[in-house]
Amino acid sequence: MKQLITDKLIIKEDKKYKLTSSGKDFANRLDVDSSITKIGKQAKVGVIIYAFMGRDSNSEIIAQTSLKEPFYGFIGAITGKIKFGETSFDTAKRELLEETGLRGDLSYHGVAHYIHIVNEEVAEDKFLFCFTAYNCIGELIKEVPGMSHELMSIADFRDSKNMHIGGLDILDMSIGKSNKNFLEIIYYPENF
Repeated sequence: MKQLITDKLIIKEDKKYKLTSSGKDFANRLDVDSSITKIGKQAKVGVIIYAFMGRDSNSEIIAQTSLKEPFYGFIGAITGKIKFGETSFDTAKRELLEETGLRGDLSYHGVAHYIHIVNEEVAEDKFLFCFTAYNCIGELIKEVPGMSHELMSIADFRDSKNMHIGGLDILDMSIGKSNKNFLEIIYYPENF
């Protein structure tokens, strides 16, 4: 009990112990359905932003190339993790500015859930809130640690080699070329 109090997972009030907010958060992550209680794994939660310099998807798109593993050399859109307590919209706004130096008119278009299976095990599991950003303004940052950016036509973007699996499905959902607002795909990437 002393350690739980020291770790600020419980507090003692009126001769009773009760969970703190941190303790409740920790308890929510416990997997108690198995024979051994353990901390359960959770999917990653983030945003993906297809950013355009003009007012529609016929204008130049910002292509992001990963310069780090596990997707070194792959091309896609701007992504980022949602911080604890942050809204998806605020994350999209922050990531667009941090990664590209740009601001734009953000719109939400749905959710994509991707599960990557490698050697018969889940290697990555993520939910992405999908956004577009039109009328981007500012000076495009060409390179930040781990990624580079370039402007290209939507046709060139679609024809890119090393496109992230599912990236075009999310793009089509985000720009209205698909009537979906939720994608769920399990795939087996060769280059993970």
